[in-house]
Amino acid sequence: MIITPNLRLARYLHTQHGIEQQSEPRKAWETPPILAFEHFIQQCWDQLSTVIPLPLILSANQALFYWRDIIQHDDDGSALINIPQSAQLALQAWETLQQWQVSLSELAESVQPDTQIFYRWAMLFNKRLVEQSQITSAQRLDILLEHIERLSLPATGLTCYNMDEITPAQQAFLNAVAQRVSVSMQDHKQPIAALSRQGFADRADEFSHMIAWAKQQLAEGKKHIACIIPELHTHRATLVRQFHYAFPEQTCVNISGGVPLLEVPIVNAAWACLQIRPTHIRLTELGTLLRSPYIGSAESEMEARALLDKQCREHTVDVIALSTLTAMANEQHCSELLQHLTQWCSSYHDGKRTFADWTRQLSNTLHALGWPGERQLNSVEYQAVQRVYDVFTELTNMDQCSEPVTRSTLLATLYQLLRNTLFQIQTPDAPIQVLGLLEATGMTFDAAWVAMMNDTLWPQAAAPNPLLPYSLQVSHNMPHANSEREFDFAQRITNRLRHSAQAVNFSYAEQEADHALSPSPLISDILEAHATPIAPLPSVALSLIHI
Repeated sequence: MIITPNLRLARYLHTQHGIEQQSEPRKAWETPPILAFEHFIQQCWDQLSTVIPLPLILSANQALFYWRDIIQHDDDGSALINIPQSAQLALQAWETLQQWQVSLSELAESVQPDTQIFYRWAMLFNKRLVEQSQITSAQRLDILLEHIERLSLPATGLTCYNMDEITPAQQAFLNAVAQRVSVSMQDHKQPIAALSRQGFADRADEFSHMIAWAKQQLAEGKKHIACIIPELHTHRATLVRQFHYAFPEQTCVNISGGVPLLEVPIVNAAWACLQIRPTHIRLTELGTLLRSPYIGSAESEMEARALLDKQCREHTVDVIALSTLTAMANEQHCSELLQHLTQWCSSYHDGKRTFADWTRQLSNTLHALGWPGERQLNSVEYQAVQRVYDVFTELTNMDQCSEPVTRSTLLATLYQLLRNTLFQIQTPDAPIQVLGLLEATGMTFDAAWVAMMNDTLWPQAAAPNPLLPYSLQVSHNMPHANSEREFDFAQRITNRLRHSAQAVNFSYAEQEADHALSPSPLISDILEAHATPIAPLPSVALSLIHI
């Protein structure tokens, strides 16, 4: 069985195997056992669950709910400006301790104030887990290790493929597995054919040339082209616009990552529906609904609702009474809107309820207001709607870690779920892949361009977790602990990228605003190439494109 560090690499290996089998040619072949490490662990867990009773594994969002609740009710935590962000930091610290096999007791004597606070929170978090017979996903390996003899492991053994970083908990598990079946490490690299390095005037110029290069590679018949970007999530919106301009058909480009589900227009409209209250209708929220194409009868009453929106905005107050809104809707002949409002009012309730009850009410509210609208949805909208219902399912599962809650707690929880859920359009395989650095690691391509190789971005700056003692993070070599660790990690990733294609071009920007920039020291040995003769895409045109 082949084990990969992530799902993308596992899918890639499956695809490559299929291509090889088709070239034989064969009409059918056995699916090879290739799993991401996370999926292999879940497979072992599912197997063990048929033998002995196991604790419930909290999802990341359920764990975050616990952390937010603990912090909100803590004297030090309740004064924090951003409780969700603090909860995220606390969960990261907890998971790092589990993955690096560090006991909470090692924090007990810390004199660092933030660590003392975290230690108190962590003890409360652990107490809840024990009381509810629950664990986080990072704790599974300890239980699997304890019952390793009960697992049915693949007789052919495990081959860990291109796993650049293995946590102490993973290593302990693999060591135990190796006592029963063979475990090997495979480090696959392509021979280096050609490396080049190019500097560009600024980031826009760099991206413009990269996209033009990708277009040329496609024209030359290349089938596997990679544009690799550090911190892709930060620049994704810009790249989506630019690639859309260069490739209007869009089917030849796949951009990894996604946007928060809440930022998708059809989902944002649903969120606006769920926030309004019959007794307190804010004009800003009302205006969003009246102008939205995702509310019932929006197409047929478009003009009437536009006039109603104008009339509402002429009010000098920030809120409007339902009776006033009803009267104005009658005046503007918005009969369908009135019907939706009537149904919505009848479905609205307050008080404390279970998440399951609240979720049913949310669905009723959206149905009453006619979401997602009367027109036929396109593919993106349809997929977004399905993701909303997936979020509703996860919202219902919050009952596993909560008593009945108020509407405000419900909406705060739903907001975090919609913000934390990334939405990416499902598309078929495309010849041009726009990937993050870690996603591209281990994959091979016909040609690759690695952008943003500036010394300020790569290696990344150290970012130790402020809730854990700095000395503890350094001594255990935890992620992002210090600059030495970041340099070592970046060097390993860069070396692998050098072997990712027959030709690999590294690029960097020479200036950002008024600051001069330099190439990363990790590519300093690569000869600087002259400016590419490929005509770049017009920067002015790119800046005007909006999707």
